[in-house]
Amino acid sequence: MVYSRKISFSLAFVVCLSAILLSCKKHDENAFAIKGSIENLKGNSIIFVRDYADSVVVDTIKVDKSGDFAFEGTTDTLMLGTLYFSNGASFTSLFVDKASAVKVSGDANLPDLIEVKGVDVNDDLTAFKKDNKAILLARAKLLESIRTSSAQKSQASKLNPDLASKLSNLNYQLTNSASEYIKNNPEKIASVILLQDFFKGDDSADQMDRKLQNLRSPASKFPLAYQLRQYINQVKASQEGAIAPYFTLKDTKGNAMRGDQYRGKYLVLSFVSNDCPLCAKNKQELQEIYKKYKSDQLDILSIVVKEKATAKSKSKPGEPSKDSQTVWKVISLEEGWAAKILADYNINNLPVNILINPEGKIIAREESPALIQPKLPKQIMVQ
Repeated sequence: MVYSRKISFSLAFVVCLSAILLSCKKHDENAFAIKGSIENLKGNSIIFVRDYADSVVVDTIKVDKSGDFAFEGTTDTLMLGTLYFSNGASFTSLFVDKASAVKVSGDANLPDLIEVKGVDVNDDLTAFKKDNKAILLARAKLLESIRTSSAQKSQASKLNPDLASKLSNLNYQLTNSASEYIKNNPEKIASVILLQDFFKGDDSADQMDRKLQNLRSPASKFPLAYQLRQYINQVKASQEGAIAPYFTLKDTKGNAMRGDQYRGKYLVLSFVSNDCPLCAKNKQELQEIYKKYKSDQLDILSIVVKEKATAKSKSKPGEPSKDSQTVWKVISLEEGWAAKILADYNINNLPVNILINPEGKIIAREESPALIQPKLPKQIMVQ
């Protein structure tokens, strides 16, 4: 009996010890570490944000006086995170994986040149930065010059044409370099990241679509590639030539406004807000257009995105002020930027004016109403 108890105790001890060792091994396999040193950092902390298991995880990483920091965590898959420096003034993205050690170094004032090493995709993106260091540095200095110039002038002042031309040229060079990298490395996840950074825009949707189709595994199966395909489908559904997405909205009196009730006439969907600097001019241009065309042939629907109230705002957010009443319908989106119609029409900034023909097809999409007027036929003008 004593012998039997000893055997039972020994077996139980072995089982427990094995479970502990397996648990430790599993933890070690999923562990990752980030170490780094950042110059010109304001404050004594860095914010680390990443998506994990359908949640957003936020950690504060302490930084010493020399700019050195360290962080340890766990993940069971390749995970994208973002390090925010100087109270969010700048940031850099990085990838961590299980059993990975990542090293970060650079200048908080030059986030595009921060080097991240460890994990293949980090190494690939850092190599891209090194290959384009001269262009990235020139762009960083130019952007700083633009920010300084803007701070010294009023918000209404336009960007200096010479600076705008230089910035456009630098961005063009970087885009070409990214395009060449993606072409030569269709299997690398870094190519998907460069696609998002340089080709995610309404004007580049077709180009991005072609490049996505040329990707190979594992890049083609990376979650971000799937998200970019969804984005492209969304853009194509609301670009020129597409059938306008159906919508149902309610005016201030609760009356339903449906997209199909405007069939048979031209319709301008004008997406604006009360806090938008360009929206006052947008309204003036729409008024000039509305006067020139027959009301039974052209209609306008202003869709006001509800913004947060400000001390300077005399009217409630999302509602037209007394001096901005119009002769056409105005709809206030109480949900703000969460409204479905904004996603359906791919509205990411304001103002946006979309011209829909009598058959329900989008024939123009512009920031300024003046740019959509040439698409309106002269036959419907007031004689």
